[in-house]
Amino acid sequence: MEMIAKLNIHRKVLFVALPFLVMLSLFSLPVTTGAYPGDLFVSPAGSSLDCTQADPCDLATAIQKAMDTDTIYLAGGVYYSSGDAVVSISRDISLYGGWDGSPVGAVKRDPSLYQSILDGQQVRRVVVISSGAAPVLMDLVITNGYGDSSGGGVHSAASHPTIQGCTIQDNRADGDGGGIFINGGSALIVHNRIISNSGNWAGGMRIINNAQVIVEGNLVSGNTANNTGGGIDIDCCGGTVAKVERNFITGNSAGTAGGGIIIEGTNASLINNIISGNTAPEGAGIYLDGMQGYLVDVDLINNTLSGLTSNDHAVYLNEYSTASLINNILAHFATGIHDNDPLSNVLNADFNLFYNASDPIVGTNVVLADPLLDAGYHLTWGSPAIDGGSVVENSIDIDGEARPNGSFDLGADEYYPALYLPVSISNENSLQP
Repeated sequence: MEMIAKLNIHRKVLFVALPFLVMLSLFSLPVTTGAYPGDLFVSPAGSSLDCTQADPCDLATAIQKAMDTDTIYLAGGVYYSSGDAVVSISRDISLYGGWDGSPVGAVKRDPSLYQSILDGQQVRRVVVISSGAAPVLMDLVITNGYGDSSGGGVHSAASHPTIQGCTIQDNRADGDGGGIFINGGSALIVHNRIISNSGNWAGGMRIINNAQVIVEGNLVSGNTANNTGGGIDIDCCGGTVAKVERNFITGNSAGTAGGGIIIEGTNASLINNIISGNTAPEGAGIYLDGMQGYLVDVDLINNTLSGLTSNDHAVYLNEYSTASLINNILAHFATGIHDNDPLSNVLNADFNLFYNASDPIVGTNVVLADPLLDAGYHLTWGSPAIDGGSVVENSIDIDGEARPNGSFDLGADEYYPALYLPVSISNENSLQP
């Protein structure tokens, strides 16, 4: 007989367990490629001086031999060092984790099966980047790093790293940037898991001194700061605009301000992020703080901020800050927006949804209603956020799906309805309606 089975193939149903699934999805898929003359191969037990696929060397030897544009393939296993850092990089080289260690044939990488772990043993930094280098760090586990000042996991000074597909976990700094510290230069930080790092300031990452950065598609979770910036801290000194897009920033904490994100004395755009379950006495979600001469100017577009009900503010403007909020969801906080100094701050809010204990500031074209989010902070059928937004320059949502679907939705998620497909059934008992 012919029956209609409800098949919800809209992939967003997978995000009911979003934190777990995001972590899985950030592993790169298996890759097979040919070896090139400049490629170097290492393994934890490597002892060769040749660094070939058939006869790998240790990591320190490969780093010393590598020239600009060379690629180092790391076999699965744990890599240690007795120096100041596990890896110190001053050239434009690439480090690719997940090599299966095969001595012949095509080079095969599967970082989910063959984890390449750089371990600082809680006594040294893991990766130090200097001299204007532009290295690529891909599919590595960077863990147990310690910086007595900053950057326990990755420390980059006036350089230009790409950090992609890495797990940066359980690193700490006595100063700032437990997981990642970017000082000047530029950085592309995409599709990483930045989890359970700690610092006095900025547990997950700190970006300072006009570094040109793109932070996109990362899971930033469980990081802690004694002072400010549990998840992400972008600080000093105007001019550039850091781009923070399509990240899942959850469960981070700060002792004073900026549980999820803090922006200080510089500019940023925050687009399509889910910022949830972060804690801080001020600005559990986002904290903005400028000063005379170093103003803050931030665009917040299509973000979903969700608090812990008894927590404080989704967005906290301290002073000398300009914030433009369009198409956001701010829900389950004590207060959605707090303007601490209206004389020095400039606040523009339009087409936002609020669902908090108190919302004295809402701006124009406001929606005051339960956003009807699922467990992964995605919109469900009937949400007042669907088609409730303004037209903006924003072509994809947090899942990479096209905007708009009809009209623009509020929040990080663009809603797509379930699909109903006909299914031919040869045995009535094979499918229950």
